Amino acid sequence: MEAISKVEMLVINEAELREISKEHNLVKGAKKIMEKGPGCVIAKRGEYGVLMVNRDEIFYAPLTP
Repeated sequence: MEAISKVEMLVINEAELREISKEHNLVKGAKKIMEKGPGCVIAKRGEYGVLMVNRDEIFYAPLTP
């Protein structure tokens, strides 16, 4: 958690995000992590794409074959 508090952008997979934040909802979990320091959280969702949350917006990029 000390390292997370010192970064501006955190790239993490969805399972780690849920484990750290104790939230099942990825957006709520990302916002909870952002309260600890990062200005942006990017959650890698494997075969589903990525989710980026920052203070101003939420962006989802689905994976396309």
